[in-house]
Amino acid sequence: MPYVDRHARESAEETGGLIKLRDGGRVATTQEFRNDLRQVSFCYCADLVDDSGKPSLTEDEISDKLSHSWVDVEEAKKVMAGVQPTSELGRYIKERDLYLLEDATKVS
Repeated sequence: MPYVDRHARESAEETGGLIKLRDGGRVATTQEFRNDLRQVSFCYCADLVDDSGKPSLTEDEISDKLSHSWVDVEEAKKVMAGVQPTSELGRYIKERDLYLLEDATKVS
């Protein structure tokens, strides 16, 4: 599968949205190790083209009541700054995501 198709497929699966990568593409790659899990995540600057689709959530994501909303980067920073994580993992995710949003603002 071509590189550009993978990011669009993943975005559609997670959010239902159709996105278009901005020039410059990838902002960051993170690699996380937790217990026996190794996760590699990629962060991109993109524009929302169409938000009319539906996400394809797993049973765990549905039971955890995961959801998303589309907001601009500045609003996302405010929302993330106000989040109060309840676990060490949550604190890490907040710190990582705020850092990536700040970095994305610099390159977009």
